[in-house]
Amino acid sequence: MATAIKAIPTLYGEDAERFLAAGEAAERRYDERGPIDWSQTKGVQTARRIWANMMQ
Repeated sequence: MATAIKAIPTLYGEDAERFLAAGEAAERRYDERGPIDWSQTKGVQTARRIWANMMQ
């Protein structure tokens, strides 16, 4: 059974400008936040504790 080929949605005009502006704003926020110290996150600490208990 064949799958129907659908058109690729394309943005024009104000929609395209708004989409690009939102993408650029997200990229700026990402660049401004700085590095993340993963060793201090709760998930990593929990995983290390579980791993240490498994190795005993």
